Amino acid sequence: MSGSVVGTPVHMAPELLAGDYAAAVDVYAFGILFWYLCAGSVKLPSAFEVFQNKEQLWSKVRKGLRPERLPHFTDACWEVMQSCWHPEPTQRALLGDIQPKLQNILEQSLKEQGDRRPVEMRVETDSDDSLDMTGLDRHGFV
Repeated sequence: MSGSVVGTPVHMAPELLAGDYAAAVDVYAFGILFWYLCAGSVKLPSAFEVFQNKEQLWSKVRKGLRPERLPHFTDACWEVMQSCWHPEPTQRALLGDIQPKLQNILEQSLKEQGDRRPVEMRVETDSDDSLDMTGLDRHGFV
């Protein structure tokens, strides 16, 4: 398996194609999955539908292609997605920094629907890798 790239092409960070794997690739994948959640559909982003094969898709992703913003996406949701897709892996958001933004998005959505119950979200970590991905270690929370 060494040297091969395995995964769902649409969810794969551009640097994976060069064999570079770090926590930032998971943040990128989260951004893609969050796009699907906000879209409310498992339909491929239109920007990705036009390609005949994964090589064509990957070529465009390496050049900066990302899913399109749908009209119903809030600014807050779009900002989270974009922060996960930053072209430079070291500049991508940390999941620990995204968590409070997600909580605010959820609370705002519930508020708009008339549900005013408080929402509690917790970040639980079990390994050093997860600490790196969440940013908890970098922010002095452990």
